[in-house]
Amino acid sequence: MKRAKSSLERTQQLNPMVEVTADDSDPRDKPDSYFSEFDVICATCCSSSLLTRIDKICADKNVKFFAGDVFGYYGYMFSDLGEHEYAEEVPKPKEKKSDSDEPSPKKVKDHETVIVKKLSVLPCFSLPIIELS
Repeated sequence: MKRAKSSLERTQQLNPMVEVTADDSDPRDKPDSYFSEFDVICATCCSSSLLTRIDKICADKNVKFFAGDVFGYYGYMFSDLGEHEYAEEVPKPKEKKSDSDEPSPKKVKDHETVIVKKLSVLPCFSLPIIELS
């Protein structure tokens, strides 16, 4: 629970344009309505049953959810962004014609960047847990 408070300053530096808060009280004691107050929730060091509960609340309220934990050398990170729409820059080959009227032995190729919209539908937290069982 102390990780939330100790990482608050560094997390805020990642994006000073957003408000970052940390709550080090027990999330098991929070009502469901508490979790719907946020745009994004990051949870660490929680049981799988608590993560499943929080993720379901987040999915129902369209709140982005990230979870993770570390166990010595090993760890995991999970994200449930629901339907996540994003833009990706994709290089597109573009042929340049030479300025002279003479045929060129080789065409000079150049690349331009095209922005492509994409949509990812991510699974809820309980799905990977069920598949591991």
